[in-house]
Amino acid sequence: MTLMCASYEQVFDAATEGIHLNSAIPRLATPSERSWLSHGSQLPRSSVSRLKLLIWYQPSGSDQPSAIGAVWSDDTHLHWATPLQRRLEGIFNPLPFMLRFPAAQYDWSHFRAALDWFDSMCYAATDPEQVRSACEREPGWGLRCFPYAGSRQGADLSALLCPAPDWDEVSIDAIHVAVLASVAKLVRQHRALQGTCLQPVYDGTVEIGQLDVAGAYRVRLLVHSNANRASTTTLAQWANEFLRENGVPGDRLLLVLPHLSLADPLYPAQHVAIVDLDFGVLARALVALSLP
Repeated sequence: MTLMCASYEQVFDAATEGIHLNSAIPRLATPSERSWLSHGSQLPRSSVSRLKLLIWYQPSGSDQPSAIGAVWSDDTHLHWATPLQRRLEGIFNPLPFMLRFPAAQYDWSHFRAALDWFDSMCYAATDPEQVRSACEREPGWGLRCFPYAGSRQGADLSALLCPAPDWDEVSIDAIHVAVLASVAKLVRQHRALQGTCLQPVYDGTVEIGQLDVAGAYRVRLLVHSNANRASTTTLAQWANEFLRENGVPGDRLLLVLPHLSLADPLYPAQHVAIVDLDFGVLARALVALSLP
């Protein structure tokens, strides 16, 4: 059987077909996203007292803005950071934005452009007022800046920008879409994944896609929200049983467990990898499973 490579738009359209994206989904903080990074710089504790502005973003067609970042200053420069801008070898990760704004998942490309504009504007600014005024002059980017007035209702700045997930409100369908979008970005842009083709699978099961590797074998992509507390041995048995019942010889399996917090992929069995929602962990597992 010959597989045709699906474009990113086809992947996204197939994944979102029939899905209602209006449910509220909290920010899902992963290990590498818990540090507020912009150009690799963490917000230092000594700068908290010098915070000037909170950055808010409002997707087009939405009346629900959300705080996404902060602007602060030291003795000589302005700085800014957001937990929603994550890049791996220059590849923008859409997943954090898509899970923060589930009703505007198509807006992630505009959001990326807005952050690029904001970065260039902050680079040229010397005063927080210039940043605030620039956002007001360019409302099309959906960004607004307001003075930071300190924590309210017991929430510190980290809790405001990276709210803890309420798993009772998380839509597994929206996670499927976001994971597919992240895999699609990696397949298109990661140099180690050249020659692979992603085909979405949305049939109501735990399988969300298949990665064809040079026509030689497939990597089956699964998102399983109910297996997070299982032991590694149990997961390995489950993965082997899935491949035995649903696969063909040579198939490999990538299992995404949203609740996990990992620094590296787990490999409980040959040609089986377990990952969380971290972009770097996902990329390393895909590359490993794509090797001969």
